[in-house]
Amino acid sequence: MSNQVLVKVNESEVTENDVIIRLKNKGEYKKALVEVIELTALRQAATQQGVVISETELQEYSDKKRQELGLYSVADTERYFSNLGVNLNQWADYLENELLEIKAKEKLFTDDDVREYYESNKLLYSAVTLSRITVEDQDTAEEIITQAGEGEDFAVLAEDNSLDKATAEKGGYLGVIKRGTLPADIENRLFASEKDAVVGPFKENSNYTVYKVIDHSVDTLDDKLKDEILDGLYAYWKQNFMASTRIDTV
Repeated sequence: MSNQVLVKVNESEVTENDVIIRLKNKGEYKKALVEVIELTALRQAATQQGVVISETELQEYSDKKRQELGLYSVADTERYFSNLGVNLNQWADYLENELLEIKAKEKLFTDDDVREYYESNKLLYSAVTLSRITVEDQDTAEEIITQAGEGEDFAVLAEDNSLDKATAEKGGYLGVIKRGTLPADIENRLFASEKDAVVGPFKENSNYTVYKVIDHSVDTLDDKLKDEILDGLYAYWKQNFMASTRIDTV
């Protein structure tokens, strides 16, 4: 373990060893160690799969990163390195690892793989637009359902009855709710209900709720969602890959 003096605070020396011990006590050193282990294993796997990064690719990626960070001059870049405590070569190694992961994802998973995952798991990307009324007791909730069934405007019922003032002022409008947001029993009924259905009552905490299904929707497979799915597929692959990687302590 290095005991290099990094800075002096008045007459007291702060060493690299002091920093490492601090990181260990905060639990951050082990996290960084795991990341380095993963990167080392990934580089080995990438070499076996023929993934290489050319100097041109690395330079282009470095230029892109500097633009994103607003490092438009040599002085800006040197100041940035100084704040991080790294040199140019160390930063280049860090960027090469980032680029390696990007290329590894592209090699492991094609657009067809992403599209197939999306089509097979569309329920994960479905959403429902809802309005909600919250009341104190079940009898009141059931009366609201009856009134809505007789043609009363749900928005007016929400304004007049809902305890949730934030949504009551908007006619009960709750917004677009994705799967996994609400309790499973409520969510299952809402997602299975048709548009304009009034559903409930549900016991939630100490109150009762009634929902109106305004619309159903499914996230489109745009670039953002493609990246999310790709990251998920890669994370799952990496988890399995690391489980089969031999790691020896020395």
